[in-house]
Amino acid sequence: MRFAIATLGCKVNHYDSAVIEDRLSSVGLERGEFDQVADVYVINTCTVTDRADTESLKLARRARRLNPKARIVMTGCLAQANPSVLAAAPQVDRVIGLARLDDLTSAALGGDGERVLVSNLRKEKAEIAVGPASLAGQTRAFLRLQEGCDQFCTFCVIPFSRGSSRSVPPRQVMAALPCPIVLLTSHADPDVAARAVDAGVLGFLVKPLRPAELAPALDVAVSRFRDLEAARMENEALRRKLESRKLVDRAKGLLMTRLGMSEPEAFRRIQKTAMDTRRTMAEVAQALLLTDGMGPLRPAR
Repeated sequence: MRFAIATLGCKVNHYDSAVIEDRLSSVGLERGEFDQVADVYVINTCTVTDRADTESLKLARRARRLNPKARIVMTGCLAQANPSVLAAAPQVDRVIGLARLDDLTSAALGGDGERVLVSNLRKEKAEIAVGPASLAGQTRAFLRLQEGCDQFCTFCVIPFSRGSSRSVPPRQVMAALPCPIVLLTSHADPDVAARAVDAGVLGFLVKPLRPAELAPALDVAVSRFRDLEAARMENEALRRKLESRKLVDRAKGLLMTRLGMSEPEAFRRIQKTAMDTRRTMAEVAQALLLTDGMGPLRPAR
């Protein structure tokens, strides 16, 4: 079954489309181009202007002409902020609001469910999925760090379509994609700075910031990040070395018990097998522990 995605609007929508593409591909659907015949058309809408609303409906009509039997699923900001506009269109099969990836996947696969599924993001404050995502054919990936807005500027629909403002904690960002984090803020309170450092921030810049101050601060943040990465990699290497040693010790114990070898004999047997088979001693030890018998190993005579 083939699906196609059309994306309107900003980079946040493009990020959402990349996530949708990854999910639909993971459940066995094949991606196609929107101007070709597909079984499912997903339209990621924008509603920042009336023209964007019109374009969203135009894409739905185009998809219906390409394949009258296709499923047409509308999502994105227009689906979230004004789902009734899309639901009134006869070309639209399902309207799925933002932060409902499971429901959108079910709709694309033809699952049963309400025709319109939209949550109140200002009340629910849906978590932000962290992870780099890119659309097919693109060389750069997006990483979403913040979602929503609480400013309610005149004529702006973002607080209604994207919900309340929420951000990804710095340490969660570092876990998803290790990188130096610099906090640019107007708060100079030492307690705030200390909390930022505890949260994983490596640079702390106070506004207003002169251009001459930016480069040195970024250099400090990058230097600290590299030091942390080096320490992390060293700890990871030590952990793997300790695990390997434990595996070899357990395998030695197995040989000593099953074949009556001394500890030096068991060590030499594992070492020789590793050299003969061009594997590490840990790999040989793990293979011994996973097998019921001794295989080619025989008691020393």
